[in-house]
Amino acid sequence: MTIFEALHELGGVLSYGIPGFRLPRDIIREEIARQVEKIGTVVCVGGGVGIAALSRRQIIILQYLN
Repeated sequence: MTIFEALHELGGVLSYGIPGFRLPRDIIREEIARQVEKIGTVVCVGGGVGIAALSRRQIIILQYLN
């Protein structure tokens, strides 16, 4: 499985919506790294992946999730 993240860091609201003094960034990064390793996935951050670059299977998954 591959996770595509448009932003420069994984975490969504945890990383970008909660201030660092409330939830330290290093804790978020450590927990995300632990979960990514646990499920054994590949992560692509920073955008740059358009629909044309995705495989048919990935497009089907995106359609299913929308």
